[in-house]
Amino acid sequence: MSKTRNILPLIIFLVLPITLIIFWLCSSLPHNSSLLEKLDCFDLQQVIEEILLPKPVGNEHVTMQPVINEKDHEVVVIKLTEQNFSSFIAENEFVMVKFYAPWSQSSQRLAPIYEAAAAAMKDDGVAFAQVDCVLEHELAEKYHIRGYPSLFLFAGGVRQYYDGKKERDDIVRWVRESIAGIPIITEKDDAEHLLATDFIKIVGFYDTLKGPNSKELLTASKLRPDLKFYQTTSPEIAEIFRIDPKIIYPVVVQLGTEYENFKQYVGSFSGLNLAKLLPSTGKPHYSKERAAVVSQYPRKKVAKTEGRNVKRGLHF
Repeated sequence: MSKTRNILPLIIFLVLPITLIIFWLCSSLPHNSSLLEKLDCFDLQQVIEEILLPKPVGNEHVTMQPVINEKDHEVVVIKLTEQNFSSFIAENEFVMVKFYAPWSQSSQRLAPIYEAAAAAMKDDGVAFAQVDCVLEHELAEKYHIRGYPSLFLFAGGVRQYYDGKKERDDIVRWVRESIAGIPIITEKDDAEHLLATDFIKIVGFYDTLKGPNSKELLTASKLRPDLKFYQTTSPEIAEIFRIDPKIIYPVVVQLGTEYENFKQYVGSFSGLNLAKLLPSTGKPHYSKERAAVVSQYPRKKVAKTEGRNVKRGLHF
């Protein structure tokens, strides 16, 4: 009986903290998806560390921290935060970004592969970066990150999701193919941000990206490097740009701020002749002052296109 009395306080001392932790988790799970995912992965140690260890405060994680290739001591991957993300994307025309969670086993497996891909493309003009979604949860929410790791290529201010194999050669091949073509607008918020920029934009709307229209627009883009070209097959994106849903594709739209310099070309076209028709101004500047991703800018008021310059049935 005396032994039982001696053991009982020890049991209470051990069980009570665990009980309190479990109670806290149960009450907070609906509001903390990261903890739920950690529990799903049975990463109890990471859960306990997140609860007990002190959290970063202030500007502790503001500066960019490069990942160094120990072999040649060159910067391979840049760590981005909420404070420097937009400016870094704006200053680099092509940026591959990995959104990851340190506790995720898939993220851990991808880490050396991603660094190897970055090293392989160090002369391709593509910056490789990464975002720790545990520390930068606001960025993860902004870009609707639902799984780890998630890879995106930011090109000309719009992002494209990478859904291929997580191997070095596959990542490198996809990025090189993507930067060789015209950026594809797939997200509605990217389209809305793009409308707020003050440079001339040329946007192609098609039924498919695999037909001749995309190739002809690529030809025009190479002949007119002073302009910024985009393309899409999304009806939702077309609606944002006020494209009449009854129009038969292809449609090429030229516009500036608030639909200044607006022109709409409807029908098949050749890249050479389109390049000749386009204006001679509008090259965007990739700087902090004029960001390609303009989330910090308010959206401009969208004007209706009725009565604008619309060229129909162009076959040239």
